[in-house]
Amino acid sequence: NPETYTIEDGDIVLAAPTRARHTFAGWTGTGLSEPSTSVTIAAGSTGDRSYTATWTKNPSIFKQTVGKITYRVNSGDVAAGATIISYEGVVDGVLTIPSTVKIDDDTYAVTAIGTDAFNTEGLTGVVLPNSLKTIGTRAFYNNRFSSVEIPDSVTSIGEHAFSDLYGAFAEVKLSKSLTTIGRLAFWGNSF
Repeated sequence: NPETYTIEDGDIVLAAPTRARHTFAGWTGTGLSEPSTSVTIAAGSTGDRSYTATWTKNPSIFKQTVGKITYRVNSGDVAAGATIISYEGVVDGVLTIPSTVKIDDDTYAVTAIGTDAFNTEGLTGVVLPNSLKTIGTRAFYNNRFSSVEIPDSVTSIGEHAFSDLYGAFAEVKLSKSLTTIGRLAFWGNSF
């Protein structure tokens, strides 16, 4: 679509734009009382004109990397939150997991850490957000923690989630809301 036009130009038909995970719902703006998918600016038109694309979201489950963390979200269900599925890069130290992540125009609470998300990443510790509900199987397997505090929002810890952390936990503080601790969740550690 042209950014400018002159009175000598022929008719201009606005083309439909595209946007990931959205359907074009129409143009709004000059001379339109409701969104329209077909807008033609007639030859000889004068004056300022402004048009804005409107969209409807296509519900879909997809992966998105923000920073070094890859999340799985459902764009049709923001309330379900985001699951961390992997980490790109190397952490040498303590990692703070964010409580929310903004993807496209939506903000998702980080509610789950998926299977193997931080498996063998070299972490010496992790700060978990209060939005977290689930820690998946082998989520932090084979790291180097000395302590961990599981927020009270967490209801489930998967199998081997904190197994083989190379030594002794000085302290593990468990959630008051835990209903499930998977088999061998803290195996291979001494307290």
